[in-house]
Amino acid sequence: MPNIKAADVADIDRIFKRAFYTQLQYDGFFISSDNVNRLLNDVHLYPTDNDRSTTAYQNQRLLDLDY
Repeated sequence: MPNIKAADVADIDRIFKRAFYTQLQYDGFFISSDNVNRLLNDVHLYPTDNDRSTTAYQNQRLLDLDY
């Protein structure tokens, strides 16, 4: 999700769900936003303090996804 600012972190769950729904629509998956919200109801994104161990862990998971 590009262009996320520090002020947006408090509302990151809603921003993610909206971006995910938009991406699904773009990819041709036609599902209602209510269903997306229901399916992602238990998904919660939490901010980090940008510590190096968290960043390294996230980078490693991204590499795993690429493979």
